[in-house]
Amino acid sequence: MIETQQLLLMQTIAQCDGNLTQAAERLHLSQPAISKQVKQLEIHLGLTLIDRDKRPARLTQAGKAILSLAEQVLPLITQTERRLVELHEGHHQQLRVAVECDICYDWLMPAMSAYQQLWSSVDMDLVTGKQATPAQLIERDEADFILATQVPHQEHLAAHVLFDYELLAIVPAKHSLSETSYLTATDFSKVCLLHFPRARHELDLFRQVLMPAGIEPATTRTHHLAVGLLQLVAAGKGIAALPSWALKNLPDNFPICVKPIGERGTWITLYGITQADNSGKTWLRDFVRLIREQQLV
Repeated sequence: MIETQQLLLMQTIAQCDGNLTQAAERLHLSQPAISKQVKQLEIHLGLTLIDRDKRPARLTQAGKAILSLAEQVLPLITQTERRLVELHEGHHQQLRVAVECDICYDWLMPAMSAYQQLWSSVDMDLVTGKQATPAQLIERDEADFILATQVPHQEHLAAHVLFDYELLAIVPAKHSLSETSYLTATDFSKVCLLHFPRARHELDLFRQVLMPAGIEPATTRTHHLAVGLLQLVAAGKGIAALPSWALKNLPDNFPICVKPIGERGTWITLYGITQADNSGKTWLRDFVRLIREQQLV
């Protein structure tokens, strides 16, 4: 009999293009353990499942047959597990995700899409443009999951750590600061700071760097889109500070320089804020897990 874990093993190897080391990492196992499990399954079936003479390894016809079975069976098992969870925990009908700006869409939208495949019965929506704290959004029943960089202190709220990211300074390519190794708080006192139209205590740069140092930018200018801030920087209109993930897909010839803020950089933790009563619910844990996984892609 072929077990579920063996199906998952073969599916993971295929997803990693035959790279057993990557498959082991994804399954939280060692590479020797993966090899041993494959060998045991081959002995059980009396067939070779992986062609080890090729680099990377490739599934044989028998291996592809097991993969085909896995692709049919594993989704059915997942769907049934989700249904059983709903029966046990109660059906949750909606998951409204509140975001402050557009810069998180590159990783948030794939996470939401993957979540809908797991929880097709949950109605997902994005909540944008709300000038309110996470506590206010939840108390007004306007959101169920709020992306935030500050932990609320209300007992009825819970903060789920999603991931850490570096806040980076974006400098025009021909600006004098483009020659420095990193920017300090004082450097921002001499420039026009470009930022999102949010209260200062809600902006990472002000809260983490400028306010503790007692620094005020020479001038400020706002834009509600990350691409708008980047275009203003490229045009020499000022300096911005954006999360590292917002800069992944910039063209190589874009006329900006990216610099750390501080000698050791400035790191921020992103949280998902929810009602404390929902913290242990499977439908919520799945969403947190998928967001974390998107940051590893």
